[in-house]
Amino acid sequence: MGKRNIIPEINGFNDLLKKFEYDLNRYKKNNHSYELMDCIMTLNSLPDWIRKSSNASENLRILANEKIIIMKGHGGFKFDKNQIEEKLQKIKEQELMNVRSLIHKSQLWKKADDLRNYIKEVEVKALKNNNLSEELKNWFKWANQKADWYDPLIEKEDNLLFNVDKEKVSI
Repeated sequence: MGKRNIIPEINGFNDLLKKFEYDLNRYKKNNHSYELMDCIMTLNSLPDWIRKSSNASENLRILANEKIIIMKGHGGFKFDKNQIEEKLQKIKEQELMNVRSLIHKSQLWKKADDLRNYIKEVEVKALKNNNLSEELKNWFKWANQKADWYDPLIEKEDNLLFNVDKEKVSI
């Protein structure tokens, strides 16, 4: 006579885990929805077995009780359309804030690039007109430092402008 699969005897939640293993192996072998349902039903009954077990830790029993409350819908998970819509609205608002920040930083970067181009043109014109004074050299250094402060990719510290909102500097 061939070897038979015998359903394990269940005396506690540890045995229930063995039953789950047995059900799972049957599902892997047969790949049939009935065996999958057995796995799900075994897992769903696990919290109740843990809650009634004398050899489960107190923390495990508390978790099992919470799971049972959630599964039964008593004070646990409830489908609340308004709550879901509120959460979705908060997620949308956060996403819009992130997009606004992205656009803002892109604009700051572009303006910093415009500043550098302007500074370079002033320098080119001064060199062309042989008008490069010490005062103008100092101005180039200062102007480039301000462009670096304004640029969100560099954000160079500035002792005088450390608390200034760059948004208010824009024209």
